[in-house]
Amino acid sequence: EEIDFTGGKVYIEKNWGKAFPYSYIWVQGNSFEKEQAALSCSIGHIPFPVKSFTGFLIGIHVKGEFYKFTTINNSSLSVDCQEDRVILETHNKRYFLRVEAIYEGNTFIDLLAPRDDNMVPIARETLQGKITVSLYDKKRDELLLSGSSSAAGIEFSGDYKSLYFNKKQ
Repeated sequence: EEIDFTGGKVYIEKNWGKAFPYSYIWVQGNSFEKEQAALSCSIGHIPFPVKSFTGFLIGIHVKGEFYKFTTINNSSLSVDCQEDRVILETHNKRYFLRVEAIYEGNTFIDLLAPRDDNMVPIARETLQGKITVSLYDKKRDELLLSGSSSAAGIEFSGDYKSLYFNKKQ
């Protein structure tokens, strides 16, 4: 079946590994009200052959530019989880990003994922979240994005509370 996405917005993901992270927080949104923007955030306790580690990948596409904040590029991250929201703040030498993901607990559903060769409910997910985002260029003293996105995806898995940290990676 052919489907035309012209003018539409889509998010596609694929897990090429054998298992999901032990625990993670995931936030995604691309339905911003006033700006053409897309955001994807993942913070997780990653299984690795020798030793597991906590890492993050956060990317935001705004006005044709892609900004990345990651464990690998030496960005820092703070995570603050509250009853109805999670607040992520990350920065590198040039940019600062604040993401507030707001949700209602009764909108979450169980998500099945591979674990020990079985599909088991390991995560809770909602696609009815809302995110507010601010992206700031520190060198130019300029606000690049201040906006919100509806129909945002928010997901929690495992002991995600152990991922709450405020430290330099």
